[in-house]
Amino acid sequence: MLKSLNRVSFLLAFFVSIPVVVFAFINGQNISDLVGQSVNNDGVTPEYTVYDTNDGANNVGFSFSNSHVEVDNVNHRLFVADSNNNRILVHNLDVSNHLTDNIADLVLGQTTMYASLPGTTNSTLSNPTGLAYDSVNNLLYVSDTGNHRILVYNVATITNGEAAVNVIGQANFTTGTSGLTASKLNNPAGIFYENSPGRSYLYVADRSNNRVLIFDTTGITDGEAAVNVIGQANFTTGTASYTQAGLVSPYDVDHDATGFRLFVLGESASQNRVTVYDSTTFADGEAAVNVIGKPDYTTLNGVITQSNLSASRVFDYDEGSNRLFVGGQARVIIFDVSTITDGENAVNLLGQTLYTGSAFGAANMQL
Repeated sequence: MLKSLNRVSFLLAFFVSIPVVVFAFINGQNISDLVGQSVNNDGVTPEYTVYDTNDGANNVGFSFSNSHVEVDNVNHRLFVADSNNNRILVHNLDVSNHLTDNIADLVLGQTTMYASLPGTTNSTLSNPTGLAYDSVNNLLYVSDTGNHRILVYNVATITNGEAAVNVIGQANFTTGTSGLTASKLNNPAGIFYENSPGRSYLYVADRSNNRVLIFDTTGITDGEAAVNVIGQANFTTGTASYTQAGLVSPYDVDHDATGFRLFVLGESASQNRVTVYDSTTFADGEAAVNVIGKPDYTTLNGVITQSNLSASRVFDYDEGSNRLFVGGQARVIIFDVSTITDGENAVNLLGQTLYTGSAFGAANMQL
């Protein structure tokens, strides 16, 4: 989750997709498990005090660059976007969605655990970042950032290096150019899949185009066009705009299917914020209804406080507890979004003991 730490901490990292059991968090509490670092790389004993590079193309380590994780709660699998190694690692979990060990079981984007070359085919990846899972159809969506596309894998069963079944953002599997149209992408980052009555939507944070695209995936066709755009008035403009209707480098996206709210995380130091949109129906270029992480829609600052975000690049919404978990600056701050007040304070903190803290570390409560 955090650049260069080369580990995923189970204290929080799996808030980025696992439905969170509602319980009382303690500010600065300990991590309960992790992947990416184990004693002597045995894949069994977690090593909490190490965050040195463990990014060789192997089955126990990885090399993140602000990448995401996703959990399949039905088949009990953890997907990890190992972006710098151009692959997706798959860890089998137990029936409670806990790790059984630190060793990856399968890999997508490479044919073996010991390869890491980028590629532009139906079975290779280039700097994959975002992940989204459709549990009904057993489809894994991968934001293949370096190829400016989304690959769709059928993961009912998985074989190492299997081919994707569909592509979004490109007309075919062998092109990887950026673009600014309803069917093209430019450095896509976070993605989210919504499957609710009457809707089968894929939300894509189209980062370098300063927008979020919405695709109807009821029936996926290669290179299909988006049905709506957020952050721009139309599909052919990509201007950065720090306003109520504009976006600047959106890095992640999430959705509340019950409350019909779309959350978009804009990434940078001073412009970092979460904008919230009414998703009952979408209109191209619609204005946000709330903002979190800044007191209003136009304030710019990069201070680290209980209410202010800075350099956050990943977040997750838990519908069961109405909590929004936002990671960045070696911390995760938790907002109660049962109701939202612009610029509200966080209610809990992980990775630090103080809301103003941002020290990186490898103790078993640090990130």
